[in-house]
Amino acid sequence: MKKTLLFLLFPSALFAQGVTYEDLRLPDINGKVTFQEVVDIPDTKADELYNRSKLWFVDFFRSSEHVIEMDSQDLGVIVGNGLTSIYQEPLGIEVETKVHFTVKIETKENRARYTLTNFAMTNSTNDRVPIETFFSERYMFKKNGKPYKASLIWHEKFLQEISSIEYSIQNGLSKSVTSDW
Repeated sequence: MKKTLLFLLFPSALFAQGVTYEDLRLPDINGKVTFQEVVDIPDTKADELYNRSKLWFVDFFRSSEHVIEMDSQDLGVIVGNGLTSIYQEPLGIEVETKVHFTVKIETKENRARYTLTNFAMTNSTNDRVPIETFFSERYMFKKNGKPYKASLIWHEKFLQEISSIEYSIQNGLSKSVTSDW
């Protein structure tokens, strides 16, 4: 998370001559790029956090019907498959890259944990390429050890999109679903 914030605050740092693969390494669990955080929400029951999580899925994905794969209020767990788009303009032409991912939200009294993992991008032939392949040293760096500019830009845009999703989850978990309308 600290590395993500560093690159978001100082994106020009990505274009520095001395960038190494270690500088760009994404957080992983068991070799899979994974973003995970525990969010403390004091004085909130597990059922309320579960309901907030479910509402977040509906709001973020416009519908939860084809997104949610597992939904257990007893366990306080919701798992879904998400899709987001990242846009860049190589050569002045806007190109959309679709990124598939799994989002899991687990709830307990006064806290929730979200996990974003199983990232894969869809290439021009609609094949899913694991993000670990795309962000590997082989694809991000030239033989002379210098990073490809396009890879650095895509890396930055990917981290910005992840930050946006994380912010949305945290905001959704903080909103009360109880309404006095």
